Amino acid sequence: MNIGSTLLPLENLLSSRTSRLESPAKLPEGTWAGSVLGYDDPAQSVVLGMVDKVIALTENYNFSDEQLKVMANDLKGLGSTHQRAHIEITHTGLNTLFGGLSEFPQDLSEDTAPLDAIDNLRSDYNARELVARSGMGERHIASNDRTSD
Repeated sequence: MNIGSTLLPLENLLSSRTSRLESPAKLPEGTWAGSVLGYDDPAQSVVLGMVDKVIALTENYNFSDEQLKVMANDLKGLGSTHQRAHIEITHTGLNTLFGGLSEFPQDLSEDTAPLDAIDNLRSDYNARELVARSGMGERHIASNDRTSD
């Protein structure tokens, strides 16, 4: 399969956007390059990674039923890129606050302050967008059939 023909529909979309951008490296005449964020969001490995992180959260932290229900409802209302960022913010935030794995699960059902602080971040569109744009799932493509992750 020729990746150039697969990416052909993206050329019109991306070339108009990237041709206006100043690139630090000059490209040969008639070529373009761009980045596509979240290209791998529907990939099985990404989805399984998200499930693994959610399972790790439930193993390492005790949430109330209401907290789990709110998190599930929040995720339902987001696109795949922002679901991924939401889970990443939750996972990284709790592990940063509590030091990751412990012998006993950290009880968050009574002490809601840490989860409330993390909820302020993960419910903020700009915070999720920053996590998503930080290179998570980024692929660089060019019109000369080169790709890099």
